[in-house]
This record gives sequence, structure tokens and C-alpha cells, in this order.
Amino acid sequence: MDLILRNEGNTQIFTAVHNGNTLGYVAIDSTICGRSCGGLRMLLENDEAETRSSARTMTKVRKTGLN
Repeated sequence: MDLILRNEGNTQIFTAVHNGNTLGYVAIDSTICGRSCGGLRMLLENDEAETRSSARTMTKVRKTGLN
């Protein structure tokens, strides 16, 4: 399995690929002092855009203190 990293502004997107097939995505929306928080979604139907959106939502929740 290969992990391909793309940096887009403050967002890092990892794409997991095996034998040419995309297995999934990890999106890190924001890092503060070298740290990141969030969660992991492992669903076959999630695409890159939904993964990025989930990461952004988790950042907003963390910054506002909502749980």
C-alpha cells in the first residue's frame, strides 16, 4: 500500500492506494503547534470531498469547544 500526500494550503490529504486502487483518504484540516485532532471515518462510500468536509467540521467543533 502507498500513501500519497498532497498539501493544499493548511490541509494535508493522504490517499491510500493499493495495486492502483484507491482504498481511502485521510484529511488533516489544521495543525496547531504541530498537533492535530480529529477522528477517522472508514466507509466505502466516503470520497475525498466528504473526508475533507468531515475534517473541517471536526476542526470547527474543536475550536468552538462543542462536543
